[in-house]
Amino acid sequence: MTVGDDYISYQTLLYALNAAIVKGTPRWSQRAYMSLYEFGMNGIIFMMEKGALSNIDQHKDDWRVALMVKVTEWTQENDSSYLPVIG
Repeated sequence: MTVGDDYISYQTLLYALNAAIVKGTPRWSQRAYMSLYEFGMNGIIFMMEKGALSNIDQHKDDWRVALMVKVTEWTQENDSSYLPVIG
């Protein structure tokens, strides 16, 4: 693959793909792990109790959840080296 006359390496393509997917779906996954630990990207990780994502009614008024939503929206709209991750 090329952009103009320059070739795109496999690592560059994998880096861009993983970052875009993690920004679009900010949850802990193998892609999030690879982006943070193998590519050395920065992350903002919000840890929740087990089962919290399936029980939204208890957490919908939590200020920490609202803050993480705003951080996620900001990183999706702006070019940032931070990855939002919910775990």
